[in-house]
Amino acid sequence: MVVQSTQRKEIVTKLKKSYSVLQQTVIKIAIKEGAGVGDYSFMENDDFFDSFIDNINVLKLCKTSAQGCFTSSYLKALNGNNWAVYNRKNSLVSTDGIAYGWDKSYCSGKGLTTEDSQNCIGRFIIDLNGDKSPNRFGYDVFFFTVINGKGVIPAGAGNNSSDCKKGGNGITCAAKVLKENAITYL
Repeated sequence: MVVQSTQRKEIVTKLKKSYSVLQQTVIKIAIKEGAGVGDYSFMENDDFFDSFIDNINVLKLCKTSAQGCFTSSYLKALNGNNWAVYNRKNSLVSTDGIAYGWDKSYCSGKGLTTEDSQNCIGRFIIDLNGDKSPNRFGYDVFFFTVINGKGVIPAGAGNNSSDCKKGGNGITCAAKVLKENAITYL
């Protein structure tokens, strides 16, 4: 039980760190781009990920496919079911072992309000321990979205009927963990 509690605290700490890294990096790039306050449309450019790379301490870069940064097998839902294989380009592992992947759009199902979904530019997927298992949403894999006018927000921030519970998919767990500063659903 003590080990489990310690592991959960480590997950919360890493999730908070990755959220901070995402927020700070996106703001830093926005300033360099000369974007107005709240204008994140520069992230729609194909070269955004290159700017992201330039502002992260990169251990490994996976620009043509996610293999080597994310697992090459199925990501698992929180309930243990196979969910999807994440093999998109624009991925990296930072020197602290956290994998970051970027996709323009792909915002549906991330627990956003209708307005945020309409203003969503893209999403980051993170794996707190790179391609090491368990590769499970809500445990080591989380989503963050980028909303024009708001910036980086955790998946689930606008959804009260979260799937972040036992038996759920875990796609919207980032907001729940950050809000509660704990993992209460495992």
